[in-house]
Amino acid sequence: MHSTIQAIGLPLALAALGGLLLSLLLRRGAFELALSALVAAFYIYFGHALLPRYVILIMPALALLAAYPLSVALASERTRLRQASLVVCAGVLLFSFGYTLLGASARYPDTRSLASDYIRQQVPPGVTLGIAYSSEDYDAWTHPWRYPKIEFDRFRETDFLKRPKFVIVTSYDSESMKELLAYIAAAPKKARVADLASEFYKGAPPNGSIIRFWQELYAGDDSPYQLVAQFSPHRIQVPIEFPAPTIEIYKSKPEAKLK
Repeated sequence: MHSTIQAIGLPLALAALGGLLLSLLLRRGAFELALSALVAAFYIYFGHALLPRYVILIMPALALLAAYPLSVALASERTRLRQASLVVCAGVLLFSFGYTLLGASARYPDTRSLASDYIRQQVPPGVTLGIAYSSEDYDAWTHPWRYPKIEFDRFRETDFLKRPKFVIVTSYDSESMKELLAYIAAAPKKARVADLASEFYKGAPPNGSIIRFWQELYAGDDSPYQLVAQFSPHRIQVPIEFPAPTIEIYKSKPEAKLK
């Protein structure tokens, strides 16, 4: 139910649930029963693996189920019931419209596009440039959509562990790394990287080389890199999957000794 609420909002989810229960209770329409069976089979199939993006597949059916109890109420001879159903219908429609607008606005402007423009305009052609990732098993090319599009025919693509001139960081990696670094700093002798493995994609935590790089990157004044640009998304008003990340662009300090 949580994934459905996140995908379509609480009012529409409750209306669809009401339609499902009403169709099973009344059992007076083959279409409604078939629709309810389809939705029930969908949720049984996915079970706990259901994610908000999967709900897209069943959204038309949920909308039809949500309309069913309202249509029954509108056909009632009781005036107050008809009036109440109109108010509920208007409320569900308005909320759903606003929920959709907020979800769409949370993705714009897209920080990846802004970072791509900055790199193209501000980073000199021919310099070394790399994307920092958080697991040796799943590098930046595992999920390229997480990062800005970079024209690597203009730059020398370099693994970030080789300390390129510019390093690109996104919050998809930095948030889990900051949590790990804080954990290590709190108990350096007892900390076990495996304890936070679940915070990383497919439970694959970083190796020692990756951890050391991130420690150096966030070492403040002692860091061999300085932050030259940052692109942050709008504050998200509604929960959405895969929001635009915060993107940071670092440049090596002139006095830094890059390996």
